[in-house]
Amino acid sequence: MMTKRSITRPSLRYRVIKTIPVERNPSKIYLNEPLNRIYVLNSGSNTVTVINGNTNKTFRTISVGKNPFHAAINSRTNRVYISNTMSGSVSVINGITNRLVKTIKLSTSVGNLALNSSTNRIYVINRSRNTLVVIDGETNKIISNIPLVGILPTSVAVNPLTNRIYVVFANTGNLTVIDGKSNLIIANPQTGSAFEVLINTRTNRIYVVKQADIVVVNGSTNRLITVISPPTYYLGRALITIVHR
Repeated sequence: MMTKRSITRPSLRYRVIKTIPVERNPSKIYLNEPLNRIYVLNSGSNTVTVINGNTNKTFRTISVGKNPFHAAINSRTNRVYISNTMSGSVSVINGITNRLVKTIKLSTSVGNLALNSSTNRIYVINRSRNTLVVIDGETNKIISNIPLVGILPTSVAVNPLTNRIYVVFANTGNLTVIDGKSNLIIANPQTGSAFEVLINTRTNRIYVVKQADIVVVNGSTNRLITVISPPTYYLGRALITIVHR
């Protein structure tokens, strides 16, 4: 049986130490921790700004596809993967040289993406065909297109320890669980319409983010455990508190 609980708003104290100019409409920011490189996706200029985290200075600006909106970084291979939503492609950047090495065309519209650094597989939501595209990180070639049973997939996440891939949907309210070895769907628990899915690999707990609450799923049994109700205006910080607890 699921239980429902709430969390309180933590106190915040931040101090600005540097303001770094980038290009038009920066939408997301990502960190390559081993190299201390920061990648800013500029959706308005179709570029990625690379920042040196040691000096807080811009290292390079890289042209990618139209409307770069999601990224995933493999710190083992030092490859950065950018999904370009309007051009339906994935840009592959060499994290050492910070140069574009490959553009992988998928369809007319792609969404979120995630990767498994252990298997070197990249998973991209193909919104125009309602599939999950699997890319081999070694060859940058598509090796599988997994048909999704939900409508409007919004987010994908990977647990590299269990080799399980999780996809949530805006319309159908299911959490699709995929076996990364066989690329087959193994479960579809009902969690409600969601816009993001996150994973705590230490506890093997899956967090399905909905409009007003968060559904927690046991990654071993694929069963719902509880529902957490943070303040809706503070949902983003609540997620950080839960996932990294």
